Amino acid sequence: MEKLPKNKQEEILNKAFDKGYAIEWIEHLNLSLAEIEALERKDPPGFMLFREHYNALMSLSDEQLGRVIRSILDYKISGEKSEQNTSGEHIIYPLIIDKIQRDVNKYREQCRNGQKSAVKRWKRDKEQA
Repeated sequence: MEKLPKNKQEEILNKAFDKGYAIEWIEHLNLSLAEIEALERKDPPGFMLFREHYNALMSLSDEQLGRVIRSILDYKISGEKSEQNTSGEHIIYPLIIDKIQRDVNKYREQCRNGQKSAVKRWKRDKEQA
């Protein structure tokens, strides 16, 4: 582990252990507390707009569409939902945000499953060595 005070090292290892990561794996990878926390909140690098939203998005004026897209980008970066001004924006924005959040949750679950598999492989390889 990094040259941290003993109590900080214990905090990192305890937090990792509480989250289900093997302590040996954390020590092996030399992860910091921030890196462990980042594993938990890992987000996909982007998002997709789907064909199913096309008609609703195209029914908006260019100005409304620009506000919705900007609000979606702001949500993706900050995680905060914004208020929409018109009825068209009120309809499409929550649909897209909900889809993005479902995709983020699915991505995080896939990451957790991948991490668990890596830990199992690492333990198995360590036992066989």
